Amino acid sequence: MPADLVLLDEDPLTDHTALRRIAGVLRDGSWWSRADLDTVLERVAAAPGAR
Repeated sequence: MPADLVLLDEDPLTDHTALRRIAGVLRDGSWWSRADLDTVLERVAAAPGAR
């Protein structure tokens, strides 16, 4: 999903693995915290046909 802003926990210029540690996302004026993102991921994983 496209995002307007992705907030990371660490500087990705010093450690590229920081790109996997997303603290939150701003999309279309809505803030999605790490907890919100985890909830969405859990719902997707539990959906029928999920890998």
